[in-house]
Formats: sequence, structure tokens, C-alpha cells
Amino acid sequence: MTVAYKYIEVSPVAGALGAEVAGVDLTESLGNEVFSELHDAFMEHLVLFFRGQDISTDQYWRFMEYFGQPHKEESTGSDDDGPDDVQTGDLSATRYATAVWHADTTSLAMPPIATALRAVVVPPFGGDTCWASATAAWDALPEPMKGMLDGLTSVHSIQD
Repeated sequence: MTVAYKYIEVSPVAGALGAEVAGVDLTESLGNEVFSELHDAFMEHLVLFFRGQDISTDQYWRFMEYFGQPHKEESTGSDDDGPDDVQTGDLSATRYATAVWHADTTSLAMPPIATALRAVVVPPFGGDTCWASATAAWDALPEPMKGMLDGLTSVHSIQD
């Protein structure tokens, strides 16, 4: 079911999370009203897809800045941030980093609100990016399990 906001249209793509956004051009600066609607859609659906957006690295970086200070992908081993340092990657099914389950930026002391992926060249098959909702997973747990886990602390690391 597509939801029409004033400036954008949002179509959910899965039950737990994810929605495709139409009606916004990421090559242009966003006005406050458009960003407000995108933020609302993000808070509701947790993952947003913008199909057919041919944006430059600078435009990608500018879009990320609407959500806060962007940081370079932590697995690259560099502390440099900036548009020229955005990591590019191989999305083929044989690439280890994209072929196994992983979580982006969860090992940071203060993880960002979101991560962003700009797929410039998409392989003919494979290269899937799947998303999971920890909130939905928690909500689906039986109460005894929640009671056992509540109050525990986990440590996230990018070490193998």
C-alpha cells in the first residue's frame, strides 16, 4: 500500500521493515519539508530504497549529511572522513564481506542513526543486501526469554 505524503510517496516492501521512496530527486538539495517527510518514513520503515537515482559521490555525501555527520565504513581501517573516502566495494556473490551476515557500524561507541549504501554497479545476480530488525526480533521473543536477556550487555567488534 503506497502512502502519499505531500512531497514523497512511500511503498512498503516487507513486513518488518523497508520501503521504496518515490518523488524525491537526490541530485538536488532537499528542503526542510521533504527531509521531514523522509525522516518520518525512515523512522517508520527503518530502511529506505531510492531506485533509479544516478547520484554522484558528492550528492550521496550531501544526502547522508541530512541524517547527521557521516563516517567512513569502519572496516576500511581509516579514520579519514569525507566524500573522497566513501568506500566502494564489490557486490558480487563471491565477495566475502558482502556474502556473509554482518552489521554496519555497531562496534562504534556511538553508532550512527543509519548507514547508507550507494550501489553504482549492480551485478546481474547476487549482491543482495538484506536487512534485519533487531526491534522486531526482540518483540517476537517470548516473555521468559526477554526476561533472561533484559539487562545483559553485548560487545560488538569487527575483529575476526
